[in-house]
Amino acid sequence: MKAEIESGYFLNQIYHIRQLALYFAMFCLLCFIYLDTQRFSGELLRTVLLIRVTFQIIPILLMISLSFFQLCTPKHKHLVNGLLAVAVTTVGVGHAEILVAAFENNSYFPKVGLVIILYYAGIILSMPLLYSITSSAAIILYATYSYSAAGLAQEEVLSITVFYLAFSACCLFMNMISTKMLVQNFKLIKQMNQQANTDNLTKLSNRRYFFEKSSYIHDSAKRESKSFAILLVDLDYFKQINDVMGHEQGDQVLTHVAHVLQSHCKRPLDMVARFGGDEFVLLFYDTDEAYIQFLCQDIIQQVEVISAQLNDQQANSKLGVSIGIAFNHKDDKYGIKALINIADRALYEVKKNGKNGYQFADESMFKDAEICSGQLSVA
Repeated sequence: MKAEIESGYFLNQIYHIRQLALYFAMFCLLCFIYLDTQRFSGELLRTVLLIRVTFQIIPILLMISLSFFQLCTPKHKHLVNGLLAVAVTTVGVGHAEILVAAFENNSYFPKVGLVIILYYAGIILSMPLLYSITSSAAIILYATYSYSAAGLAQEEVLSITVFYLAFSACCLFMNMISTKMLVQNFKLIKQMNQQANTDNLTKLSNRRYFFEKSSYIHDSAKRESKSFAILLVDLDYFKQINDVMGHEQGDQVLTHVAHVLQSHCKRPLDMVARFGGDEFVLLFYDTDEAYIQFLCQDIIQQVEVISAQLNDQQANSKLGVSIGIAFNHKDDKYGIKALINIADRALYEVKKNGKNGYQFADESMFKDAEICSGQLSVA
């Protein structure tokens, strides 16, 4: 449902950031290869290019493929993150090998190049900090060992290692900050989404969200050949409660009734929303008329309990509930708005016949609604 923001949204942000970083990594690698052709020649150039392809180009292409895999199928998260960590480590190992090869051939190769690899070790894996730390540590340890084994002065090896550690720590800190920012943004978006879809008083879904979600349920019912029912619920004598007992008491009544209605929506595709004022709308998916009849009777009884509690506070206080029902069978083609219009006609009949009851819309109400709306499939 497009109105719902789930954790997948947050993960997709991580995967998109990772993908952009990988594209930039490939661009940097191509620049390095160009510099290699300007800096080296002969057998050394062939060795360096072989290391580039084996230890860097292939791992980065693997990481790009994994990023596409995660965007399409966000599963096997730990396996993919582990492969990414190994791939980043391999890129770092390749860079260290190139530096050693250059040193052994008395050619200069900038050691600061490994800084870029460490940057990706800290940032590219973005979400799982443990993988970033492991990858960074492995790269630094391998580079330190390789430099020492190749014969670099111990003072220089120590200086480079400390620099790598400091830079890696900065990258990992940036990893933590960027992840925290993404989490906060996700929470903020989720909160804004809830506020936009929720009635402030009753905490039920609001009218706008009901139409959005019910449209999804309507489409699902058509695909799966399932029936569903729309219930339009209106409180009886609610204005008198507001006038006699005050709006604060009226708000409490609405909250209590909302809780009663919400308690009957136990399945994932059942829903209730405040339609406006003292009117509510419910949708029950894959149901039958006997079950809806039972629900209506139970709702009426529970509202009568609320009414009795009001009488304890104010004599002669009345509260009832009228329910109009439009039942959409699996072969029917009525849209949500048309069904609400039909349920409203049934609700009117309940009001006209003494209130505090329920009624299923009959065939004449469905036909009248068709004539008035001029359409059957209003979504």
